[in-house]
Amino acid sequence: MIKLLVMSLVVAISVGAADVGDVFIKKTILSPQSAWVFSDVEADEHDLGNQFANTFAKKIKRMKRFDFVQFDPAVFQPVYESLHATSTANIDSVTHALKTHVLDDIETLITSDAYKRRRVRAIQQHRGVSFAKTKGKSSAYTVDELSILMNAIYVYIPYIKSVATTTVEGPNPATVRTITGGVLWYNVQMSSTGNIDIVLADNIERTSTMVLPASMAIESLMDIGIIGSLQSKTIKATKAMPMFTLVSKTTSVSGRDYTLSLTKDSGANLDDLFFLQEDMDVDGRVKRKTVGIMRIAQSSQDNWVVGYQHTGSVRDRGGYVIESPRRGFQLGAGIQQFSEIQAAQILKYADGNQVSTLPFKTASGWYASLDYNIGRHFGVSQLFLGVDYSGLALHSAIGDFNGSGNRVQTYHTRVSKKFWWQRHALRLDIGTGTEWFRLSNNQIKDYELKLRSMKYGIGYELMLGSRWLLTATATQSRIIRLSKLSYKLNDTRYNYSASDANQLGVHYNRGYMTYQWGVRVDF
Repeated sequence: MIKLLVMSLVVAISVGAADVGDVFIKKTILSPQSAWVFSDVEADEHDLGNQFANTFAKKIKRMKRFDFVQFDPAVFQPVYESLHATSTANIDSVTHALKTHVLDDIETLITSDAYKRRRVRAIQQHRGVSFAKTKGKSSAYTVDELSILMNAIYVYIPYIKSVATTTVEGPNPATVRTITGGVLWYNVQMSSTGNIDIVLADNIERTSTMVLPASMAIESLMDIGIIGSLQSKTIKATKAMPMFTLVSKTTSVSGRDYTLSLTKDSGANLDDLFFLQEDMDVDGRVKRKTVGIMRIAQSSQDNWVVGYQHTGSVRDRGGYVIESPRRGFQLGAGIQQFSEIQAAQILKYADGNQVSTLPFKTASGWYASLDYNIGRHFGVSQLFLGVDYSGLALHSAIGDFNGSGNRVQTYHTRVSKKFWWQRHALRLDIGTGTEWFRLSNNQIKDYELKLRSMKYGIGYELMLGSRWLLTATATQSRIIRLSKLSYKLNDTRYNYSASDANQLGVHYNRGYMTYQWGVRVDF
């Protein structure tokens, strides 16, 4: 049957061969429903294999760039039985087991009418893209298109290599749980004579770790986060594999907006990042060079996607773009300064109240942030959900309050929207969180103040490269609620909660200003 299929396709080959490398064509992915768990993993941890296999399969199924096919569990069952029957199983064992137990089912799939229709749809999508180039002169398969039909099936085997849990002793004991796993990718290759083979294409192995206080560490809950992280890392690496990376030609240019020969159905999503490339003559040889960075600004199911060029000079149509896979996260860090604390006073008390005001005016220290691009999932470009954490030293207006123990920590959840012009971005922030002030002097001991606040700000970002951003932000914090106030005065401990605020005569002023300078990395 395979030989008949190949012969029937060869007869249909047209004289002129088109370069299908200009446009990404969907690949067929054969998915198992379980994972290979290495013999070193304890028996009670084997369910992690199923968790990883399920989460990975769900993600692959949702990725538009793939034509997802899930075989009956019975097809792969002999593969896993042979692997788990010995403690010396390795990658060669997996390859042999697939050839022995799965190859016949793959051959049946290739010869099925359903598979032929899938591949024809993929070729037709490519034809729709390259119609202008071919002028519609032939509807037959080209040599390169035939190669795609013959070699567009991939099989993957997820695996869990090791699971480790350790406890870090000390004043604050912590539990560290680490899982190492990955995915073996195989290509089903068909020769011109009709022989098929399974060849290892790549081995993606990643490690994910979670650390929690020992009192909060529940392994089953930690595993959910760790497996999710492992899936995210392996998916990103999968998208970076050359055969799965989106590639397109630019078909039209308007200013810095480029129309690409990709659609959302191809897997090109809002805010995906691409490198703009051109073929150049270097010492008599043609080499493809990166000439700019592009981000998908418009993506729809039926229309070609539009990319916006951030860096580099504007190019004519006919260039190439190649995907730079990301997970949608940005990690930031830098320095920051609080000002106007004393002027704002943060809390004001009724006259005669024994509670002391905060005797400092500025603070300086560091901050860290983590953002995730949530907007790309519902059609809003560059909309981020972020969390911020900072630690600062308080600089007192009264000398005897200076010291390493006088500090403030802040925790905030934030929504940010970015507006781009070339490599420059204006960012608008709004968020809410907690400020925690702690200080002492000879009179007041163990002063702790926790406040709820709103913050809103404006930021500037400069794109330094495909991953790095330089940032500067100015934020206004407004106090909205007292959470806790406690201190020790004249050997007497005072504790106040939010419900005591009115009795204290507390009212809130505008808060304080925060200025931040730092960098972000996109990953």
